[in-house]
Amino acid sequence: MLRGLMTPRRLLVAAASSALLAWACLGGPHATLEIDPAAADGAATTAPDGAALGPRDGAASNLFIATSSDFTDFRKWTRFDLGEGIVTDGVHIAGPRSVYINKMPPKGSTTFPIGTLIVKAVQNGTPDQWQIFALAKRGASFNVFGALDWEWFGLQLFPSGVVTIEWRGIGPPADAGYGGPAGNPCNNCHRAAQSNDFVHTPALELNRL
Repeated sequence: MLRGLMTPRRLLVAAASSALLAWACLGGPHATLEIDPAAADGAATTAPDGAALGPRDGAASNLFIATSSDFTDFRKWTRFDLGEGIVTDGVHIAGPRSVYINKMPPKGSTTFPIGTLIVKAVQNGTPDQWQIFALAKRGASFNVFGALDWEWFGLQLFPSGVVTIEWRGIGPPADAGYGGPAGNPCNNCHRAAQSNDFVHTPALELNRL
């Protein structure tokens, strides 16, 4: 082998690093990130172009990157019914609303643990017609100028039970069609709940748990 040539493994690592930098600089907060389903806990996560994004929750306690499979069974999680909602923010449509959480925080917590998933569904019609938003406690100072450590999601639930991610990031993309407050409607609204780690739901008020 000629000296100075990179091995295939080194080429792969270099390419992944370059791709990650490109995603961070150019992809913006709405680029879709998914974890390789074949990877075990602790394996590197990847973007669609193969860029390494970091360890799965369990390998690093301060980082969690959710995938669509993490939301699959959200209707089996702890549920809180919020009653009939009206259109007040230009984002959520009118209809009966429920909030689901994958795991309640320990009693006495002042923040929600990394890996917490919360889903809010406006349950009009059949499940595939619901308007569904979610937030995941990602950690690692994600969304530092908004709901710190939280990532926002728009979800779609299909009749088969499959859940897909329509968008994700520090807020919805500009073409998502939400007529809410200027800028970032998710962060703008949830800043009012900063004292409760940016979570609005009264049943999830940390000082009452």
